[in-house]
Amino acid sequence: MNKYQMYLIETLTNTHVGSGESNLGTVDNLLQRDAVTSIPVFNASSVKGALRDHCEEHLLHENYLKVIFGSEGASVGENKKSRPADFQFFQAQLLTLPLRASRRIYYNCTSISVLCDYFDFYRDFLGLKNKNVFKYLEEIKNKLKRTS
Repeated sequence: MNKYQMYLIETLTNTHVGSGESNLGTVDNLLQRDAVTSIPVFNASSVKGALRDHCEEHLLHENYLKVIFGSEGASVGENKKSRPADFQFFQAQLLTLPLRASRRIYYNCTSISVLCDYFDFYRDFLGLKNKNVFKYLEEIKNKLKRTS
């Protein structure tokens, strides 16, 4: 049976996830962006890579890494001892963006469309398991749309 878990990721320092494409020879890479909305995202491969680096540093047993992330060559089948990962990762979507302010250092800001997309993804991700949560999210979504 498949189990799903969503996590909220909060960056504590300045974060830049490049798309891997160069920008006319400049030092910085273009940001990873959603293909439809152009809002910055962390692609699933970047999330998985960052978590793998962290786990390699802090997990003691290599078998845990193989279960979570798979082993090298698993997708190509080059090594008979390779194995696919038991976990699947999805892209991380931006919910807020820090904007400078005059009364505070910054405010975390968002938009109605970003929140509505998040609510829809949350509903689709969990399926129809918790109808009370979805009713509540739909109420919030409708209130947000009315105020815009």
